[in-house]
Amino acid sequence: MSHGIDFKDKTPLAAHIGKRCPYCNVLMGDPLTAFWAPSRDHLHPRVRGGSHCGNIIICCRRCNSDKGSCTLWEWIVQLVMHDDARAEHVIRFSMHLARSAKPSARRDIAHARQPACPAPLCDPSQSIGR
Repeated sequence: MSHGIDFKDKTPLAAHIGKRCPYCNVLMGDPLTAFWAPSRDHLHPRVRGGSHCGNIIICCRRCNSDKGSCTLWEWIVQLVMHDDARAEHVIRFSMHLARSAKPSARRDIAHARQPACPAPLCDPSQSIGR
């Protein structure tokens, strides 16, 4: 399973329609569908020092928006605190990243352990799997 990981992906987002979001595991759909269209996410947020190089994954628009400026670890904490069904997928994805990442990505993953994120989480009642 590819998990949507291609840190240098420059292909049009439409090429990712029908692939699974690495965060929530939903099939990404047409860009005209609000939540589940493919989008590019900075694993380590740019506003927190992340770069474009080796830091971009393709995920659904909903997860990208909900993660906001949080690091992956901060977002996991929010998901768990809100009992969001995506937490399990995001934890699995982060473990996969930690095992398979290149040294520069490992540095970004390790650096991601920052103070709490101010970005709000979406309404947990709209979580996938509920």
